[in-house]
Amino acid sequence: FLLGSLAFADVYTSSSVTPKMLLNFLSKNHMISYFECMAQFYFFGSSATTECFLLVVMAYDHYVAICNPLLYAVVMSNSLCTQFILVGVSYFIGILHSAFHVGLLRRLTFCPSNIIHYFYCEILQLFKISCTNPTVNILWVLIF
Repeated sequence: FLLGSLAFADVYTSSSVTPKMLLNFLSKNHMISYFECMAQFYFFGSSATTECFLLVVMAYDHYVAICNPLLYAVVMSNSLCTQFILVGVSYFIGILHSAFHVGLLRRLTFCPSNIIHYFYCEILQLFKISCTNPTVNILWVLIF
């Protein structure tokens, strides 16, 4: 179950960037709009964060199985139910984390002349082309 959830999060991560990349291969316009950038950043960020937390859950599961094999049934009681809860919390944290950063990005203003010439919306590029001071955003990226 955990491997299936991790595989889904991995597919979700790659499919958030791939469509725009394929579109750029076929067209001559290699720019990304503000809405596309925010959507791509949200979906990529949520799936990447979810992947990290799923790896933590898997590491904890393996730790309990290896270091406390006799207590595994007690710690992971109703194993499937516990795994559903841990996977659900991982997805919830991923969605919340990404929504928080997109909310912080929405407070920045961008000049109309600033264009991102990439198929991928990087947060550091957004900070560079922002017309407002992104110091608060940079601090939150470093902290959270």
